Amino acid sequence: MKSQLLDLNFHIRHKNKQIQEITNQTRKEVRNETNPSKSYKAHLKMLMSVINTLPEDQRADFSGIKSMVSSDSPKPKENYPTASSLYNTRSAFKIYEPCISEIPYKSHVESEDFLYKLFISDVKTANDLAELQKRHIFALLTFGEDNDPSKYTFLKGGYLCLPLEDTSGNLKEMMEKVVKFFDRHLTKGNILVHCSTGNSRSCAAVIGYLIKKYRMTYEKAYSVVKEGRPSLKLAYTLERQLRRIERAELYN
Repeated sequence: MKSQLLDLNFHIRHKNKQIQEITNQTRKEVRNETNPSKSYKAHLKMLMSVINTLPEDQRADFSGIKSMVSSDSPKPKENYPTASSLYNTRSAFKIYEPCISEIPYKSHVESEDFLYKLFISDVKTANDLAELQKRHIFALLTFGEDNDPSKYTFLKGGYLCLPLEDTSGNLKEMMEKVVKFFDRHLTKGNILVHCSTGNSRSCAAVIGYLIKKYRMTYEKAYSVVKEGRPSLKLAYTLERQLRRIERAELYN
């Protein structure tokens, strides 16, 4: 069991600092234990105590752990869930699947510059080091201060976080920073844009960029983003602002 836990990198990725600390400490303890199967419940209970302090929507991500620590009755060794079942079965733990989409904007624009890829994701994927490395992300743009992700030094283009919410904030005023960020980095490497779910604010920013940079109509820019991100669902306030951006850029 000890080797399984270490081989599978017993660490639950989450932006909550307490969870990061407690899972790191768990790994240290596992390394020093001779029989971790006897005390794995203690580790999970310690983790659960922190998870219980999270908002309800975030606690749902750890639904499998509660059932594993609810009973103190000893069980036969063969009935203990293995590290493999903890991470690879939905009955033991809610599987995390990266929610990331490539936006096929390059096939719809004319540019003399060599352009890199543009991705949209949710906040969990923006914190996933392995996924960022897999996609060769060079720079990362965040919407919503609560979604500000972990900072990884390998992202040479760096990070930009803008305080835009679905129901508040002026997207039009922020678009100057968005355009500069994209223009500066898309000729150097791939960019990831994200908000909480990756379906509204991040999509709105990419739509706005296509309107301002390549003079697309709102409908055209929307269809390009929708092609890559089928889950796109703009907040009404952001759609209205994008319509105003379109009028200002194309018809004034």
